[in-house]
Amino acid sequence: WELPASKVRAFGEYTTDHGPMVDDWFMVVVPDSGDGWLEASVYADGADAFRVDLAKVLGTESLYGELFAHTDFASRVIWPTRLAGKPLFDFKPMPMPWWKKLVRLGCEQIQFALSPEVQAVVSKPA
Repeated sequence: WELPASKVRAFGEYTTDHGPMVDDWFMVVVPDSGDGWLEASVYADGADAFRVDLAKVLGTESLYGELFAHTDFASRVIWPTRLAGKPLFDFKPMPMPWWKKLVRLGCEQIQFALSPEVQAVVSKPA
């Protein structure tokens, strides 16, 4: 990613029910553009250094997450600290016929949307 730190409005994490054979824990940067978010696996090369460096720039102690043990869809804001612990995303299961659930080995198809609290932060000027 290339994004000026001044454009970062929120940072958080989410998990899915797709593990343990595939990545199921992600860090998320929400820019001020309102066009969505940037995400990467927490296990990606350089992820730890990225979080340490971004925390310094944002003036916070840590951007490490707490959802490492979740095995379902969960999310939380880490920064800004006034929203810490609140949901980053609203998850909405998408209807699927029984046969498609069977093909997907029981994994639901989920629609993601930024939570109202995060949308409010993104829409405010810096």
